[in-house]
Amino acid sequence: MNRALLVLHIWQYMSLLLLTYIGSKQNHSVHRNAFVSFIITSMGHMLVFLLLFKVGRSPLSDRDKYSLQLRTSFVAVHFISFFLSLYVYWRHNSYCEPYAYSIFGILEYTVILSNIAYHTVQVVNFQDDYYISIAHPTGLKHT
Repeated sequence: MNRALLVLHIWQYMSLLLLTYIGSKQNHSVHRNAFVSFIITSMGHMLVFLLLFKVGRSPLSDRDKYSLQLRTSFVAVHFISFFLSLYVYWRHNSYCEPYAYSIFGILEYTVILSNIAYHTVQVVNFQDDYYISIAHPTGLKHT
């Protein structure tokens, strides 16, 4: 299960890189496929992580419970806004209703921001931990 989580995480970021560097006007099919890949892997990663977090860790500390509560909330926002955006996009294409595409755009941003917020919760898990990186005082030594 941990390997699945790692694969989903890497695949999610590779898809996001494709989305970032290949615009829909440059190559629409690649951009579309990267978006679909990003959505599938981000949702998969969220679900697998929550499953592992709930099943694999007991008992949960107060910090872990808070982290789980935040992540669960962001996952709910992510899923609801994504499926609402699909519906609004369909309404836009089917009926060309006023403001439908604007609402779609807002929901699309909500999907992205909820994904960012989900990953930012990691700060809660490491808030009291310190990481030190030490470099050799003279720089890299050549041998």
